[in-house]
Amino acid sequence: MTDRNHMSADTPTVEDPSFGATRRRTRLIAVLLIVGAALAVYHNSFSGPFIFDDVHAIVENPTIRDLRTAPFPPVGSGLTVSGRPLLNLSFAINYALGGTSVRGYHILNLALHILAGLTLFGVVRRTLEKVGRVIPNPPPVAPSVPSRRAGNNAPYPLAFAIALLWTVHPLQTESVTYIVQRAESLVALFYLLTLYAFVRGADCHVIRDNHAGRPSGPSGGCHVLSDKPVQRSSDHPRIGHISSDMPLEAPRRIWFMLSVVACLLGMASKEVMATAPLLVLLYDRTFIAGTFREAWRRRRPVYLGLASTWLLLAALVVAAGGRGHTAGFGAGMDWRAYALTQCRALLLYLKLSVWPHPLVLDYGDGVVTNVAAVLPQVLALAGLVAGTIVSLRSARWRWLGFLGCWYLAILAPTSSVLPVATQTMAEHRMYLPLAAVLTLAVVGLHALIGRRGVFVATALAVALGVLTVRRNGDYRSALAIWNDTATKCPDNARAHSALGDALLRAGRAAEAIPHYERALELKPDNGEFHGAMGNALAETGPIDEALQHLTEAVRLAPADARAHTNLGNALLKAGRLDEAIRQQREAVRLDPTSADMQFNLANSLVQTAALAEAVVHYGEALRLNPDFIEARFNLGNAQATMGRLDDAVAAYRAVLQRDPTLVAAWCNLGHALDQSGQTAEAAASFEEALRRAPDSADAREGLARLRAAPR
Repeated sequence: MTDRNHMSADTPTVEDPSFGATRRRTRLIAVLLIVGAALAVYHNSFSGPFIFDDVHAIVENPTIRDLRTAPFPPVGSGLTVSGRPLLNLSFAINYALGGTSVRGYHILNLALHILAGLTLFGVVRRTLEKVGRVIPNPPPVAPSVPSRRAGNNAPYPLAFAIALLWTVHPLQTESVTYIVQRAESLVALFYLLTLYAFVRGADCHVIRDNHAGRPSGPSGGCHVLSDKPVQRSSDHPRIGHISSDMPLEAPRRIWFMLSVVACLLGMASKEVMATAPLLVLLYDRTFIAGTFREAWRRRRPVYLGLASTWLLLAALVVAAGGRGHTAGFGAGMDWRAYALTQCRALLLYLKLSVWPHPLVLDYGDGVVTNVAAVLPQVLALAGLVAGTIVSLRSARWRWLGFLGCWYLAILAPTSSVLPVATQTMAEHRMYLPLAAVLTLAVVGLHALIGRRGVFVATALAVALGVLTVRRNGDYRSALAIWNDTATKCPDNARAHSALGDALLRAGRAAEAIPHYERALELKPDNGEFHGAMGNALAETGPIDEALQHLTEAVRLAPADARAHTNLGNALLKAGRLDEAIRQQREAVRLDPTSADMQFNLANSLVQTAALAEAVVHYGEALRLNPDFIEARFNLGNAQATMGRLDDAVAAYRAVLQRDPTLVAAWCNLGHALDQSGQTAEAAASFEEALRRAPDSADAREGLARLRAAPR
């Protein structure tokens, strides 16, 4: 039997050109296939609108309007961006490049997902190369180290299959297609980069040039080799002795620095990054050093650097104020009930990893209060934890224990005892933990059926990709995704309310009312649902009944600015102007950074002829949201009424620059130009309005008046 640490004279070394070329070609093919697969399965996701938390975290978020304010997201608000400056900055970059056009946001989401998939490929490939060297007598499911002979790239197909499945899996759609959940893909990318850079640093060995006395070999002297001496080949005389006691060289320091930087950026992206330093240490113990003591001895400065990033995370958590009291022990949810709910969630996530149906955008905020209701899940989870611990203690199976820790540790910040009151279960939390499940599945297939397992995994990837394309179709509109959610979770009050909102925005108020009624049936003391019902009734029925629900919404949530502004709008419709303005002023006082609140107050002031004050509030709404076309249009109307024609013309032109299809703006521009004596330009505006809407009576009358006027 040949010693695998022995290199004969005819064995190609790492520097063998044919070996390196084969590796590079294999790697390039794998990368291109992963990128191509991602583009194929997400090709229909780029037009999905802003939904759910997208509206508050992106569309109504004033801090992303300027790159200078982007690192300081709203605090104490419970928004997805709260306490996550890098996430907020990424949205600000999108806004700077394309405003609120959704396509750019989707493109960046997919780019981050692809980068995460490629980084996962690199991490898994390098890990598979280590298993046989570090684990004595590796079990059948753990691939041994590949031969150094050119063309034998055993880890590549396995790593490719794992990364491909992870990239195209439909469970990932919530983190990719639902824009605001970029938080998950962003932190996952930095999590994987932290580990990848660490692995590269740990793999760096200085190879002494016995003749020139300098490091040799590709990648600045970094090679994945044993720490034992290797036999010099007459064909490759530059291969010398490798020692783990040699001084730390520049390539290794650079990789370790990159690992710490990636960890720091991850802390600024999402709180689940807190577990990264611990998992890096566990990885080192499992696949490199062999023991925690040896890992600490060899790389103490690296671990101190990684641990120092917790300081940033702690500062961001404190600054976020408990995410507006929506997370943490002060969120108003019993931690024991939340923990029981997570027993159900963790097993559900595993099931969806294997059988991704049904996928649900929002599981609601319900909790389990009875242990008996989740006893099977509790026992199964206890078995999983016990198995993970036993595997970690076994030299033969510790790689399996690492996978268990990867799954449990990354989910721990959101799926243990620390309540997240807004969503007790969420599929996007499975984004990065899914890698552990798929790794186990692919390696298991390889152990059972050999190389055919990679082909089976690739076929599964095709099937999963088809499901991902279909799932992306559910995100084509707010109406479609909420109809899907309410159908799958009929007892989710928030889903019914959101479906009602989508119907109301689509002008189908009568169809929205039954969904609001269902939401109120499930949660009769929810002020938001009363407000939504009031808005729908204000569109369809007697205003008195609408006012009852809207007044109840204010009573239940007196600090909710939106409840006050909704009541104010209904009072305005009922002709109760003084009361309407009082409610709108209260809304602005409660939320002065909301463009909607400023806009609604301005509209109420216009009704009382307080035009000068209305102009001020329209201007504030536009400062907060420069893309607020309705506010700019109404500003132009108020300025025209006040006789400020030049300002009105400028406002209408700005509206048309953003939306040239708005016929009313062409008509009003024509009237303002006519009144200011610019008849030729006024006629051109009316003609453009008629070109776009031949039946426009306003444009036709304006043009006729101009033609009839004496010249």
